[in-house]
Amino acid sequence: MKKSRFFIFLMAVMCVVTLFSGCNQPQTPQDAAWDDILFNKGLLAVKEDGAYGYVNVKGEFVIEPQFERAFNFGSNGLARVKKDNFYGVINTKGETVVDFEFDVIYDFKDNDTAVVILDDKWSCIDEKGNLLFNPQYDKIYGFTSCGLSAAQIGDKWCYIDKTGKDVFEKSFEAAGSFGKNGIAKVKVDGLYGYINTSGAYVAEPQFEEAYGFGDTSLAAVQKNGQWGYINEAGEVVCDFIFEGAYGFVNGLAIIKQDGKYGYVNEKFEIVIEPTYLLCKSFADNGLAWFKQDTRWGLINRRGEVVMEPTYYKVDTFSSNGLALVMEREKNQSVDYDQGYVNTKGEVAIDLQFDSATAFFSDGYAIVQIGDKYGVINEQGEFVLNPKYEGICSVKVNAKEPNW
Repeated sequence: MKKSRFFIFLMAVMCVVTLFSGCNQPQTPQDAAWDDILFNKGLLAVKEDGAYGYVNVKGEFVIEPQFERAFNFGSNGLARVKKDNFYGVINTKGETVVDFEFDVIYDFKDNDTAVVILDDKWSCIDEKGNLLFNPQYDKIYGFTSCGLSAAQIGDKWCYIDKTGKDVFEKSFEAAGSFGKNGIAKVKVDGLYGYINTSGAYVAEPQFEEAYGFGDTSLAAVQKNGQWGYINEAGEVVCDFIFEGAYGFVNGLAIIKQDGKYGYVNEKFEIVIEPTYLLCKSFADNGLAWFKQDTRWGLINRRGEVVMEPTYYKVDTFSSNGLALVMEREKNQSVDYDQGYVNTKGEVAIDLQFDSATAFFSDGYAIVQIGDKYGVINEQGEFVLNPKYEGICSVKVNAKEPNW
């Protein structure tokens, strides 16, 4: 009997999930712009004989297995690793550049800072391991492009700069990271609102639930049990008329009416009628998954069916036009196979894996057969045979199937 062990190798990924996010998704200190590359700097962290090391695309060890945990290299050529119960940072030669003295180190962001935990308190370091300020917070999200980060002390949140100073001198029940538009979601007295990087309210706390703006100028918000949309000025641009509403992706947003899901455009006109049990956002290729009964199929932006409901679970399309799908026989709770389909809904790589990830931008995906892990290319050929006890990417959790 085959059982999914996908989460075994995810255990090698440090992921502190919080209950509040500016994008309404679980947020961790490593959320940031990142290179969606499996073999970043030509190296991949793999586990062999109980220890992690780094191999190249040929499977040759460049850094011998010696770490309790290891994470893939970032664009700065640094990787965080764990040894003798403490975390440090190495370069692509395997040389230590940040000493092994931290309880946890998260990924370096584009601003060359990383969140760390030392004696149960949170701070940030630079690429040389220097603390930016004394560890004093109970949680930190990490600095975004505006130079601010949400930070928690006790049950309150604030915003700090890179010296650790509370810049607004006001506290919130919850606080999200600032988006590219310089707006963050906050919670006060049980209601959500939005602030700008000066700490001024763009929208006063008044919403029962709210989503972040993401990469758009519109955010879905709930009031009196119904959903509508506001713009970046905090103005209601769509009345509270939906049972559910979500963020815009590629110009369309999922909405819920009469218990079914459909899509609206940015004028809030229904372009695909709410007829689906569930649906997912449209990908860049103009396709979206919809669910009827227990199976998922594909539609285009006109609402035309590209593939009839076929698969038990489905994931979003990668940039190479392949999507991870799962099949499971009826009345079986654990036996299933995973593979990949193309944009026509045709099987591109046979459903043969016990677990798998979406494809990374360099054209590779992690797969599992039995209790071993390997790497395939876009043709489904093994680049690294399934022989490893674990394979870890700095963002493998982001490639966890979005079932």
